[in-house]
Amino acid sequence: MNDTKEIKDKKNKDHKNSIDYKEKYLRAKAELENYRKFTERQKADYIKFANERLIIKFLEIYDDLKRAIKSMEENDDAPEPIIEGLKMILQNMRKALEEEGVESICAIGKKFDPNLHECVMIEKDESLQDDVVCDELQEGYRLNNKVIRPSRVKIIKN
Repeated sequence: MNDTKEIKDKKNKDHKNSIDYKEKYLRAKAELENYRKFTERQKADYIKFANERLIIKFLEIYDDLKRAIKSMEENDDAPEPIIEGLKMILQNMRKALEEEGVESICAIGKKFDPNLHECVMIEKDESLQDDVVCDELQEGYRLNNKVIRPSRVKIIKN
């Protein structure tokens, strides 16, 4: 009788050990899967923001081109085909930026937000609401929802 009890006890103990090992295995498997997902997210974020410095430099050139086009349009002796060609280049640059996850920050008419805007001028105007952006001096941009350059703006203060 003692032998059967010992056998049953050993069987119960082995069964409990089996359950414990299975739980440990499942936990280790879940941890490994979580780590894999974490490293994939890290890698994706690294790739997403790896070009940030280059894009910021590219935005300066983009702004210069916009200013050049505006100046040429204001100057009557600039040849129209050249202006149109530059506008096409500007449009292609904008498309390339958008494909890389760059989007402009809409500022005019919006409430001033220090996370999105940099106030460089203040204007007093009783007819307009306080802390509203009335002019954008330099366009701001986000890269994959991260602000890489705030909009430089003029706001209303009464």
